[in-house]
Amino acid sequence: RRERPLLESLSFEARDELLSMLEAEAARRRGIVPAAAARKARVAAEYSPLHPELWTLCERWLHRDFVALVEQARAGELRRPPQLAPGIYTLPVFSELFCRLLTEELAHFGASGLPVGQPNSMNRHGALLDELGLSAGLLDPLLSD
Repeated sequence: RRERPLLESLSFEARDELLSMLEAEAARRRGIVPAAAARKARVAAEYSPLHPELWTLCERWLHRDFVALVEQARAGELRRPPQLAPGIYTLPVFSELFCRLLTEELAHFGASGLPVGQPNSMNRHGALLDELGLSAGLLDPLLSD
């Protein structure tokens, strides 16, 4: 296809090296989901949260401006949050208390020695909140309600 001239311009050794790199990347990608599931299971079995209350969504975790916007939307009123640029809005979702407790929780988790999944290939810092078990009681209800 489009890449054929480029591939044909490579030496046999270069093509072989490129193929090896592509196969390794494909294998890495195939292993991402099973590795995440294994990390999540290990965290569920071994991690003792510092703030277990964070695992359940409650109104005090939400910023008052976010709660007000949701209530207005449920009442049929349309009030847009501040717009930074066309189609880009800013609105605090979580309360300062939640952010402080979550930061403490993430530091506690980081010190636990348990494996941490990378949020993406460009970010070697942070943690996947789903792997900590926060999806079912906190994130999923927030997104669905």
